[in-house]
Amino acid sequence: MSIPVCITVIDESSPAAATTRADWLSFRSTFSQRRFYLLDPGGGGGFGNNNNRIPPEFINDPLAFGPIAVARDNGNVGARSDWFTICNLAGLPSGSGISLAIDTSGSMRFSTVQASYDLFIQNCNNAGYIVILDDRFPDERWILPHFIYLPPNATFSVSPTAIVRGNTAQLLWNVTGEAISNISINQGIGNVAANGPLTVSPQNSITYTLTVTNPAATITRTATLTVYIPPNVTFSLDSSAIIRGQCTTLRWTTSGDAGSATINKGIGSVNINGSRQICPTETITYTINVSGLGGSDSDSITLTVYQPPTVSITGPVSINYGKQGTLSYEATNTDISLKVTPTYNYRGSSVVGTVVNLPTGASLNGQITTQIPYNDFGPFSVTYAIVATGNGGQETKQTTIPINIDETPTNFLIPESEELLKAQAPIYTPDAIATSYKIVIDGIDIPVEIKADKPILVDKNEQDDWKGLRSI
Repeated sequence: MSIPVCITVIDESSPAAATTRADWLSFRSTFSQRRFYLLDPGGGGGFGNNNNRIPPEFINDPLAFGPIAVARDNGNVGARSDWFTICNLAGLPSGSGISLAIDTSGSMRFSTVQASYDLFIQNCNNAGYIVILDDRFPDERWILPHFIYLPPNATFSVSPTAIVRGNTAQLLWNVTGEAISNISINQGIGNVAANGPLTVSPQNSITYTLTVTNPAATITRTATLTVYIPPNVTFSLDSSAIIRGQCTTLRWTTSGDAGSATINKGIGSVNINGSRQICPTETITYTINVSGLGGSDSDSITLTVYQPPTVSITGPVSINYGKQGTLSYEATNTDISLKVTPTYNYRGSSVVGTVVNLPTGASLNGQITTQIPYNDFGPFSVTYAIVATGNGGQETKQTTIPINIDETPTNFLIPESEELLKAQAPIYTPDAIATSYKIVIDGIDIPVEIKADKPILVDKNEQDDWKGLRSI
């Protein structure tokens, strides 16, 4: 912490030596660490200890210097003295205080040293020093103007001035002055030393205030640190899966310090918050990238697009009664089920058969051997319906296979008999013996009705149950 430097410019003083000595002893008792320079422009009867009543304690003080002869320039730049160099002020901390007293009581005026004063002020300003001037002190008591506390001075800054949340910055400060009673920084930091740095990492933008107090004044300095929030972007879909041909809405929200956003798949630049209707024809992954002062972030989301299933089934042109055949099928996008249902068609009725469950998958083909349950009544045809079910919907196809059934028996003649009763024996027919032999009827696939063009009785399968045939 810099101690103020005291400089008096005076050619002679009026008070008694005892008064000047008392002033010095009091000054040094209060300000034991101050450097003191007595500059004598050599007016009046010439400069010297007697003219300014220099007390012996001043002469023997290692921090007291003078009297030092300086010019009476009367505003002439070429004649001026360099007080700054004479008092060895170079190298003091910026903001150091300089207490300057210039005698203007009579034998001297301000104009007497104007050029030297102007150079001094210029040099102090360049060095960042604070000059407190007194040119009206009473009775030429050249020590009294320095019985003051100069206000403290401080520099305060933050480096860098902006960070991204999670990073750090440094508070930098330097306090100059004397009799400092308080140096503190707000925002929960508290009392600090006369100079820093201090590493900080706040979560949000913040202004720090440095407060310095001494008997002369309380001063404050501020430093603002901007904290950028890392962006965070999130994607969402109104529907995470659609069927090809449908649409959904893609939505995104961004928090933090982001200024731009782009989405791939041909969308391009967008606002950092927004939505977009999308109607892709296949499963797709969207990625959004946001960036700004807070950095960058990205998010991705996948929209599943289910393809409608397709299916086909083919079979023989026809199947002979009692035989089986082969069905061929193809299917795509059948990720839930693939089923074949047979329907057996009879005269006047149909019967649904056992469902056949087939493998599922993205692309399928295969064959099925029919399992037609033949009986005395058919079937006359079979209809096969294949149903492909997937997340993309359902499709049904069918094929009907006729059954080739021989319903026409071979024509035959039954020999005629004479007009005899059924129970008479032997039975005769014209030019023939009794029809006691069996007549086999074959060449048909299912039961048929036999008719005759003449009245006739038959005993089917020798059950002694004679029935008349219907007339053709």
